[in-house]
Amino acid sequence: MTGECSATATAPTTTDNCAGTVTGTTTDPLSYTAQGNYTINWNFDDGNGNVSTAWQYVIVRDTVKPVINIVDTLPFGPTIGSCTADTTILKPQVSDNCGVASITNDHPSTIYPVGVTKVIWTATDVNGNVQTAIQDIVVKDFQKPTLKIPAGIYTYAESGKCSVIITNIGTPVVTDNCGVANVTNDHPSTEYNVGTTMVTWAVTDVNGNVRTSQQRIIVVDKQKPVITTPAAIKVFADAGKCTADNISFTTPVVTDNCGVASITKDYFSTSFPTGVTTVTWTATDVNGNVTTVLQKITVYDYQKPVVSKPDLMYLYADSSCYANNVVLTAPTATDNCGIASFTNDHPSNSYPVGTTFVNWTATDVNGNITTVAQKVFVVDKILPVIKTTAVTADLPTDSCGAMLVNIGTPTATDNCGIASLTNDYPSTTFPVGITTINWTATDLSGNVAKATQKVTVYDRQKPSITPPAQVKVNVDNGLCTASNVQLGTPVTSDNCGVASVTNNAPSVYPVGTTTVIWTVTDVNGNKNSNTQKVIVAPCTASRTIVNAIHSNEQNQKKIVIFPNPSRGNFMVNLIGYNSPKNIVSVVNEMGKTVYQATVIANEKGNSSQFSINLTHQHPGIYFVKVINDSGVQMSRVVVQ
Repeated sequence: MTGECSATATAPTTTDNCAGTVTGTTTDPLSYTAQGNYTINWNFDDGNGNVSTAWQYVIVRDTVKPVINIVDTLPFGPTIGSCTADTTILKPQVSDNCGVASITNDHPSTIYPVGVTKVIWTATDVNGNVQTAIQDIVVKDFQKPTLKIPAGIYTYAESGKCSVIITNIGTPVVTDNCGVANVTNDHPSTEYNVGTTMVTWAVTDVNGNVRTSQQRIIVVDKQKPVITTPAAIKVFADAGKCTADNISFTTPVVTDNCGVASITKDYFSTSFPTGVTTVTWTATDVNGNVTTVLQKITVYDYQKPVVSKPDLMYLYADSSCYANNVVLTAPTATDNCGIASFTNDHPSNSYPVGTTFVNWTATDVNGNITTVAQKVFVVDKILPVIKTTAVTADLPTDSCGAMLVNIGTPTATDNCGIASLTNDYPSTTFPVGITTINWTATDLSGNVAKATQKVTVYDRQKPSITPPAQVKVNVDNGLCTASNVQLGTPVTSDNCGVASVTNNAPSVYPVGTTTVIWTVTDVNGNKNSNTQKVIVAPCTASRTIVNAIHSNEQNQKKIVIFPNPSRGNFMVNLIGYNSPKNIVSVVNEMGKTVYQATVIANEKGNSSQFSINLTHQHPGIYFVKVINDSGVQMSRVVVQ
């Protein structure tokens, strides 16, 4: 077996005719690391006593050369100001299967000239195998020559021309680390046109490095174009417009030493606004020299603003006699050029009663003025306020004539002022009673208010009354009351006159004393009273009404009371009363009615029975009275 740097042997394979294990042994080493040829002696025993011998050869031999990997290097530049480079180059990478013993090169220093230097590297491995490789060390002259050009030249074109002759523009200064080959420039003549000419100087060194630089030759054209000034134009604004349209221009004439590039104006429309428009004409030559002239275009505006007819303002005054916080409906103002201001001459938003003329003034932007008047009509509709005070007075005693009364003067106020205050009463004296005076207040605006004042003259004097003398009478025949009593006539008088005399006399007087009250009323309602006594003599036996049931003759009327006397509760039976309506009342001895009812009789004239309760009355004699269309009937009842 063989190996390059080392070898390790394995036992050879064996066979035998008999079954069993064949054992192989040796006293020689199995591994070898040194270069050389080796023999291993093997003995094999089949276990049956048979032994065989074999020789195994081991060769360790390295024939593989080292491998050199040259490191590529970028070109080096020479030391500044020198034509060589001082540098230490990097060793190449070397590898070997058994190991590298050394790596060397044949360059004796670190200095390398401009150009390519071939460096030979030699690698030897541990077993003496040798390999070589070449590394190119490139030194390039990257340093351009230095070039100092002549100073730039700034000059002007010759008069009337667009160029200038320059015979000597100067010589540049050049140097190089390795040497200059040549110096050149690219301008072919001595004539230089207006503008900037860049003269390019080029210096080339011995290694082909080139440096260029430009020398600036500036020839300035400061001769401005010559331009004629156009005539001024004056026109009026077109009707309804704030411009004058379709104005034509004549382009001015322009000349220049180098040539005219453009002739322009700064106004591009043929329509001009009112006022003075200055049009600037600008002539520019090919070198940018500029000449300007001004042309004035004047457009006059003589058209006044148009103001609409103002609305009539119809307003009402308030309590101040003014219409306040008024916002006028302003007319509209238009103008061909525009309104600068639109004002009125009223200083506030309050307007007095009456007509105020507000002057609206429209001024356009060009000072033309139009004025119109607006009528503001303020009406006072607020009525005057009258405050009257009722007046009262009492007649003097025993007098009833008209009397003098001071009625005073009512207060009258108005938001705008009172023009007059009058009344319709022609006198200063007033009769008894209520007199109504009608007051009329008229304000300064003609508004009229009315109010009434009551003047009351009171007659507070009562009339006098003297009653008739006391009257004494007897009861009517068969009754215990008196009727148709003649009372007589009282005597009355009054300062203003008697209106009525009345009394409360009953139609039927009971036994005893009845007080009749006489009342006199004068024409002004004053009353006075006095009394008269009517005395009815007591009943005699012949006049006593006996409550008994009389004969049962057909149609005879009877009042049957039972029990009688009673404690106040008793029954009344009306017999023979054919009247459909019977008014039943109970009166006491003083003639005062204490009970009254209406009883409807039976159609056949049979008895009608009902109860009466007088338990709430004092004990005494009472009379049950029945009134119908046949007359009056009475019957006595005693309440114990």
